[in-house]
Formats: sequence, structure tokens, C-alpha cells
Amino acid sequence: MPICGVFKMRGDKTVDFLLQLKLGSQLKNSFEYFEVTIPFFNRGKITHAELRPSWGMANVSQHRHSVLWNVGYKFPSKSLDVSLKGTVVFKRNGRTSHVAEDPLISFCVGLNCYAQVVFRTKGFVYSSCSVDSKSVRVSPDTKHKFSLERIFQSSDCKIWNSYGDVPVPVSKS
Repeated sequence: MPICGVFKMRGDKTVDFLLQLKLGSQLKNSFEYFEVTIPFFNRGKITHAELRPSWGMANVSQHRHSVLWNVGYKFPSKSLDVSLKGTVVFKRNGRTSHVAEDPLISFCVGLNCYAQVVFRTKGFVYSSCSVDSKSVRVSPDTKHKFSLERIFQSSDCKIWNSYGDVPVPVSKS
């Protein structure tokens, strides 16, 4: 895996959480961006937050329903892991303003929550497939400059709370 992570969260009105991320050995430690969002659906607005990132910067979103963590362009080069500890306090005034028909939002109550990881890096391909730039042919023959760039980007990377339920069936073997 390019990124390994553990997310642990407990609490109701006051929530304590820990998110740990480790960079996989095959992934280069250089990103165009690396950001994490922890949305808190169905809890009300965040009134107080103590966020302690080991790397980067963390804050509460403008709408006060999520924690945002900008890890930055690199992980620490010695350990290749980062963590975010935090305590968040909510004002109880009903649901958030999100669409209630979304099954994911309806599922995210109590301990059922996740951290969404988004990142983009150049020079890495997870599948090990590559294109030989010397074998590419352009027709009709013209003088051209050929540039090949490999980009790896997360699309829907969620790390679910270890203490909550998972929204897909998991076999116990």
C-alpha cells in the first residue's frame, strides 16, 4: 500500500481522536499536496478544538463540521510517519446541513466516521506499468518533443474509525 493509516476516535459531545499515517516504502517522499479531512456528520458544529499534528498544520473548517490537516509536501524523512491527535467539542443542535438522503452521511453517526486522505505525487505508478517513450510513434512524421509524466493521485481513500462499524461486509476468517 502506498499509504497505511490507523484512525481511532471515541466520544460523543467531546471527541478524542488519533490518526496515524505511514508512507509506504515504494512511494517517493515528495507530494504536490497531501491533505486529510475528518468530517463529523450528524454532530452539530465544532465549538472548541485542540489539534496537535506531528507534522504540517491542522485547523477546523470554515463551516465548523470538519477537521482539516494539511500535511504538506513531504513526510519527515527519518520516520516517514505522521500523526494528528485531537480533542473536539460539539454544540448539540441537531444534524448538520448535509443532504440526509446520502447513505454514507446517514451511516456516519456515533463512532462511525472516517478520515479522507487526498494526495498527488509525480514519478510513481502503483501498477508498475510504464510507457517506453522511445517506442511512441507520431504520424505523420514531424519534428516533435515528447514528454512523459507519471502521476499518482488518490481518489476515494477513507480510513475508518477502528472503534466504529465498517459500511461494507467483512469476512471473519
